[in-house]
This record gives sequence, C-alpha cells and structure tokens, in this order.
Amino acid sequence: MSDGGGRRPSLVAAPRPWCRLRVVTPDGRVVARRTLRGFGPPDLDAVDVVARLALVARRRGARLMVEEARPELRELVELAGLSLSVEWRCVEVGGQPELGEHPAGVEQVEEEAHLGDPPA
Repeated sequence: MSDGGGRRPSLVAAPRPWCRLRVVTPDGRVVARRTLRGFGPPDLDAVDVVARLALVARRRGARLMVEEARPELRELVELAGLSLSVEWRCVEVGGQPELGEHPAGVEQVEEEAHLGDPPA
C-alpha cells in the first residue's frame, strides 16, 4: 500500500543490453538497428537472433555489425560457429596506451571477418 498517493519503487529489474546490432548495406547505409537486451547473461536465444539477422543481411547483400557486445555473447556466437558471419565493433576501455596509441582511455576497435578466411 502507498501512503499519501506516492508511487512505490519498482522491484522489477530492467533488462540489460547485450549488444547493439546494425545491418549495413555495401554503400554504408544503416537499414536496421536493434539493441539486444535481456535479464542475466546472454543465452542461445540471443545467438539465434544474431544468426537470423546475419542471414537476412547476407541474403540482401548487406553485413551485420555487432557493437558493444558483452563478452559472454561474443563467446556464445563464436561457440556456435557464427563469428565469421558478423562484423564485430567494440570499445576497449582502460589499460595503458600501447606504442602509437592515444592515451584517451577509450579506443575504437573494429574487427572484420570474411567467410572465406580461415579461423585465427
């Protein structure tokens, strides 16, 4: 019960973002965006979403970019053998700058995989 008409604080946790997905055409246009969210760590349902979107993108001549992915999701995608079907884009935070890097603390890192490349 509420006293004085005030709202109760919500006890339900909000879903946490697992990654952001973008479908990008060869000319660089973003034709679809989605933030993949869930409760707890990513699961196989999240991998299913990534796989289906990668397949749709590929059929249309586009590519799927996965941004800001949680490490658990990336591990699941790799375990499922789908890491070559997506392009990973992440932000690395912290650590000491390496030779030639800017000491800003945040660095954009882009990794690209092609279906014909052998796994590393």
